Amino acid sequence: MGFKINKIFCKQPTSLIILNSSICMENYKNIKISDLDIKPRGVRTRHMDEGIDTLTAHIKVHGLLNPLVVTENDDGKYEIISGERRFKAIRGLNWSEIPCHIVSVTDEYDKDSIRLGEQLTSEPLSVSAAIELCNNLYTKYCDMKIVAKKTGISKQLIKRYVKYARLPPLVQDNLGAIHPNPKTAIHLAVEAADALGWGSDSHVSEEDVLKIAKEMAQKKIAPDANPRIYKIVLSNEHDAKLRHAANQNATSPEELITDSIESSLSKILD
Repeated sequence: MGFKINKIFCKQPTSLIILNSSICMENYKNIKISDLDIKPRGVRTRHMDEGIDTLTAHIKVHGLLNPLVVTENDDGKYEIISGERRFKAIRGLNWSEIPCHIVSVTDEYDKDSIRLGEQLTSEPLSVSAAIELCNNLYTKYCDMKIVAKKTGISKQLIKRYVKYARLPPLVQDNLGAIHPNPKTAIHLAVEAADALGWGSDSHVSEEDVLKIAKEMAQKKIAPDANPRIYKIVLSNEHDAKLRHAANQNATSPEELITDSIESSLSKILD
């Protein structure tokens, strides 16, 4: 049976694997955010902050589907064993408490067992699944705003995904030939189709779209003979905005800022 917090329903987790029989699963409780603590001992440390904004948007729409897993400290506060990303995402919302699953552990090995167990059963939404979901929802509602609200994905990225879903099979089946990064390849494929005015009723061939996408990729990754290196210093505020925008557009901050500069220079020099 679920419980309610701030009009957000939370289901009991079903994906938690217990790798150590000494771990005692106790109960569920809504815990104040100020009473929760993160210690830097998680199994997963790389890319921990990537996609936090998207996760925040998803939780805002759908609620917290899996509670945090915590253990009580001697001082009465709680250490987050599993769910650091969910915790960071929720801090971007106006929540005072977070649903938590309280467990008793005997040592750090128990904590790492729980962290690892959850990661082994964690299956983040793949790019192909996200494309299919966005395309299906857009087909049903014909409104980018509704799809964005239901998925927590930016309207710009949804538009790209929907366009990609409508590209010819030849292009979709040859993403790897366009660019080694699937997200970049999708972006280039859509750009090529737009540049050529491709559509089901156009005279542009599938081969032309694929060819142009490859050419655009070569310009993007081909090294210059004597490249100039520029250093850009951003404030913390602008850096955060850049990372947020990059995440919303499924690209890296470096690629986004490079594309932005090149686009601005093209307008100035033309």
